[in-house]
Amino acid sequence: MAFVEDYSFCFDNGATSHILPVKADFVDLNSIAPRSIQGVNRITILAIGIGLVKVRCRKGRRITLRDVLYALHAILHLISIE
Repeated sequence: MAFVEDYSFCFDNGATSHILPVKADFVDLNSIAPRSIQGVNRITILAIGIGLVKVRCRKGRRITLRDVLYALHAILHLISIE
């Protein structure tokens, strides 16, 4: 089973979705019709997939993220927290 563990993540309580730019990070990924994502600086990128990502934290804890958007042009790994 693949786990994402080699990247830094940005946790954002203003984000409405988890967004990752690396296709290989997904355990399961389904194509979607391109969906616009607008950042705080009004730049828009497209999400082209949605899926499941498993993250391994530094102390060994594992987290499963569902409905993660795949956006090739995202510049960071964004985790939505509410």
